[in-house]
Amino acid sequence: DLHDVVIQRLIAAAMRLEAMLRQVDNVLQVRLNGVIDDLDRVTRDIRTTVFHLQRNDDDSRDLARQINEVVVSTGEAFGLQISCQVHQGAPGELPEGLRAHLLAVAREAVSNVGRHAHASHVDVEAYLDNPLVLTVIDDGTGLEPGALPGNGLRNLATRAAELGGQLTIEPAATGGTSLRWEIPLPSEHARGDLAASL
Repeated sequence: DLHDVVIQRLIAAAMRLEAMLRQVDNVLQVRLNGVIDDLDRVTRDIRTTVFHLQRNDDDSRDLARQINEVVVSTGEAFGLQISCQVHQGAPGELPEGLRAHLLAVAREAVSNVGRHAHASHVDVEAYLDNPLVLTVIDDGTGLEPGALPGNGLRNLATRAAELGGQLTIEPAATGGTSLRWEIPLPSEHARGDLAASL
């Protein structure tokens, strides 16, 4: 119930606030971003609790469903057409902490497209392998030369760096932007530290 009801309501509330950012002045934008960050933290806390309370026997299928739900609901909030595919690679359960990071990154990446890219379509693919890879490709206006990354992209880059991975952003062949978030899977002894980092 926590995952299917409470978290989805928190995500929906955050997306409604994000949609309002374009309609208010800079002072209110700062305040709204603070509230959105708070909602994101609460969502992560609930997810972490849920993952500790319940293990799904079919872990990869459950994670694929979660990724699809986050991507589609976020894209629809911004009026985007969404294509989402999840590919299962090496067998085994993804560390709980990394699952939470992946879902947060998927949401943030699609939200960033909705806020800034002037796109109509987004292709999202997740590769549950080692390395773990999330790609987000839009058909928007593309990167502006010399433009500095906003808070959303800086957050994604920071998450990647903290997990020993990298974020790559470049022009897409379709004329929009291609984002690639790539993370190596931790060894068994490091998995407890990963969950604690949330």
